[in-house]
Amino acid sequence: MQETVLENEKVKTEEIKPEKKSLSSRFFSVFKKVMLCFGCFLLTLIAALYFAGCLICYGPSPAAKNFFVMTVTETSALKFLANIYLPQSEIDSIMASSSEKGGEVTEPPVIPETPAEGEPIEVITVRGDLFVGKLMIIKDPSRVSIYTIDHFDKQGVGETLMEIYNKTGAVAATNAGGFYDPGGVADGGMPLGFVFKNGELISHLPSMYETIIGFDAEHRLIVGQMSVSDALKKGIVDAVSFGPALVVNGNRAKISSSGALHPRTAIGQRADGAILLLVVDGRQPHSLGISYKGLQDIMIEYGAINAANLDGGSSSMMIYQGEYLNKHSSVTGPRPIPTAIIVK
Repeated sequence: MQETVLENEKVKTEEIKPEKKSLSSRFFSVFKKVMLCFGCFLLTLIAALYFAGCLICYGPSPAAKNFFVMTVTETSALKFLANIYLPQSEIDSIMASSSEKGGEVTEPPVIPETPAEGEPIEVITVRGDLFVGKLMIIKDPSRVSIYTIDHFDKQGVGETLMEIYNKTGAVAATNAGGFYDPGGVADGGMPLGFVFKNGELISHLPSMYETIIGFDAEHRLIVGQMSVSDALKKGIVDAVSFGPALVVNGNRAKISSSGALHPRTAIGQRADGAILLLVVDGRQPHSLGISYKGLQDIMIEYGAINAANLDGGSSSMMIYQGEYLNKHSSVTGPRPIPTAIIVK
């Protein structure tokens, strides 16, 4: 009788003994908890960023709102952020206020009859409190020209700067004009604004960036907002579009400036004909970027009498002797582009 009781107790004990969880079920349980914590953190972060944007756009500082709008709108992938808070009409008004004023057009310099042919290219590192860049000085302007891909198409694919460099046998190269890039995912097959080649207009996709930046037959840099007929009267041979103009006839261009810090590329010309090519890194720990005023400061410091801002952001790149001189900001690597400045 006693044995029967003990056996019954043993059975009961075995019945209430919990089963051990498998390794996979324990992992899944931990994974769910981690994902729940991550989801809560992500939602909190999104909410914090949203309300920070509200404070910037609806707060007491118009300057902060304008800075925010100009910063995100000057990018390809983040333009949508401004539309979350503001109507397109207000965004357009803010961006219009940051464009160049006055519509000045450069007078080409009188280049010496015997330019510095064969002079070596000089590369200088330029630094500021928040940026690092490279300035290239090409003393013979006849070595500098504008390259365009063979065919423009919104659904087409451009060429990387290294592909252009290798294809043309250039010594150096930078990116040039802007290109069609909705959402920051286009393949660089279609330039924005005016593009001239061999004295003819070969493309015009209307854009907010329509300052003409190009060369005449005497390798003189001409910059400004002008009609096609005026550009041809000025003797434009090859040109792209972007802007704004930075230096016009030795003076700072009138820009109600974009103070936003971004990677940027610029081109200028000194009175002796030398071409200045400038690329400044941005959106990175070692270099946050540079404003239009910062570009003006560098161009004027190094003697530019005419200068203009070229396309920037993740397109800003400079190659010299087969090597990138700058650290581009795109995490996916150099982007395909439709136009470039090349040095032979």
